[in-house]
This record gives sequence, structure tokens and C-alpha cells, in this order.
Amino acid sequence: RVGVVNGCPLLSRVDLSRNRLKRLGDGTVAKGRPQGGGLVSLNVSHNELESLPVQLFAESQLVELNASHNRLSALPDEVDKLAETLEVLELDYNKLRGLPESLGSLGRLRYISLNHNQLRSRPAMLAGIPTLKSWQCGFNPIEAAPDQIG
Repeated sequence: RVGVVNGCPLLSRVDLSRNRLKRLGDGTVAKGRPQGGGLVSLNVSHNELESLPVQLFAESQLVELNASHNRLSALPDEVDKLAETLEVLELDYNKLRGLPESLGSLGRLRYISLNHNQLRSRPAMLAGIPTLKSWQCGFNPIEAAPDQIG
């Protein structure tokens, strides 16, 4: 079985939004692309995903990931594998209760949106990302404001 991106070596943007996807297969990301290209933008919003495959982080060079409006309860620790590329991360309307500490290593992240999740505490690791320009975290049951903003 050929994955979505593995079968199209020049594909850089994929929009799989507004389907009924329950899982992403391992072939959603390309492995070892000799052309030097790669998937840079993935939109899997408005689906029924409960998790994101580790390969999505470990084997891609994503710049933008939109996984909003799903059923995600956690992100893999391997999100730090995108430290050199990820700039935009949209995770609104999920069931996230916490975030991995490895998120703090995303040295190019400019925008993160976490509205309408189940976060009870401030994502402290975000304070250490020097490139972060916009952090959206409304409509969560957060009990205390961050000690440090900006």
C-alpha cells in the first residue's frame, strides 16, 4: 500500500481536512525523499483523529501542521524532531490535557493555537521559545495565568 505522500514525491502541501479520518497511516509522510523536497504543510483538521503518528514528526520537515477539530488527547514527545522546521501549530478543539515538554524545543515556532482544549495549567515550556509571536489558549479550564508572558 502506497502512502498519501510516498506515492507523490514532489507533493509539499496536503489537505485532508473535513473527512472522517480516524487514523493517519505511516505513509502519510514521505521517507528519505531524494529530490530534497518534502511535505511542509499538512491540514488534517475537522476529522476524528485520536492520535498523530510518531512518523509524522520523526520523518517529515513540516513547517505548518493543522490538527484542529479532532479528538487528540496528547501529542507525541517526538514533536521535538520538528525543532528546525515547524513554525505554525494549530490544535484548537481537541481534548488535550497537557503538552509534552519537548514542545519547548521548537526553535522556529511562531504561532501556536490551543483554544478549546482541556488544559488545566499553563504550558510553561512555551515561554522559552524565542520565535513565538502568537499563542492562543482561550477556552481552557486553566486555573492560573502564566508567571511569565513574553
